[in-house]
Amino acid sequence: MGESNRLDLGRRKTPGRIFTMLTLPRPFQNDDDLALMQEILVSGRQAQTAAYYIHSGDLRWWYYYVTPANNPRPHTVLWESSRLAGKLDGWAMVSPQWRTFDVYARPGLQGSPEHEAMLAWAEGKITEIVRLQGENEICTMWVSERDLWLVAYLEGHGYACSDRCMDCLEQPLGEHIPETRLPEGYVVRPVAGESEIEARAWAQSAAFESSLPFERYLKRYRSFMRSPAYTPGLDLAVFAPGGSVAAFCICWVDPQNRVGLFEPVGTHPDFQRQGLGKAVIAEGLRRLKASGMTSAMVCVENDNLAAIRLYSSAGFLKKNKILTFAKQV
Repeated sequence: MGESNRLDLGRRKTPGRIFTMLTLPRPFQNDDDLALMQEILVSGRQAQTAAYYIHSGDLRWWYYYVTPANNPRPHTVLWESSRLAGKLDGWAMVSPQWRTFDVYARPGLQGSPEHEAMLAWAEGKITEIVRLQGENEICTMWVSERDLWLVAYLEGHGYACSDRCMDCLEQPLGEHIPETRLPEGYVVRPVAGESEIEARAWAQSAAFESSLPFERYLKRYRSFMRSPAYTPGLDLAVFAPGGSVAAFCICWVDPQNRVGLFEPVGTHPDFQRQGLGKAVIAEGLRRLKASGMTSAMVCVENDNLAAIRLYSSAGFLKKNKILTFAKQV
């Protein structure tokens, strides 16, 4: 990661009137900052506004399952609150790899001048990075189609809705989660730690057709398994006879909102079309319910029809549409 891509907090200039109640952004420092960022997401979801806040599991997955080339920490800034001691007014992440930026403001600040200032700062920073790369398009993701203020703000600043979008699917965790039948000799259970890491990482690498050399992929997964984000009992897999991982998922819990998340979910290409993805999801639903969750969610690209069929067969229904907005710079 070149120095030209790192955040330079001193470059962005925004009119003083916008920063009346907003502190200057500071860089991400350590895992304590992740807790502050997570509090914004949890409180945002609790507020049940039109704005979309990613699940706290997304945050942990993004910030712990990383490589040096896609580590978001050097590209994250936080606005400390001048009104709420020990809390944030918001945070932003820019991605040189994807040429995107995303901003999460405290619910009470949605649509405020402070929120506009955060968006302007993040847009300015990713614009600088993209121009240095010789490119000319920036994007912001995770915009709910229901967030009319943010949609209008982006359109008013030259953005257009792109073809890239995601469906957010949800289902309640009711009294009974149907059992699924596995082929003879197959079993679904949690991954048994690092003794099974090669099989687990290999299945995920193959399912997502990763271009990363497997030794580097394995190192990445091992680092994630050793991180504080990893919960062994929620890294689930369908094991084939002989010990190969055929399908897998990771479940995440949000105890405050009692919503579970599936991220990622996949099936090794050699084991597709046998109902194994549905089986590992069903086990995830049972474990999320046992963890106190009352509903579960998953996000999927809306043109991934095979995945949508899988989640629909497992009981998920579309709850929200998440848009991407792009702009030429």
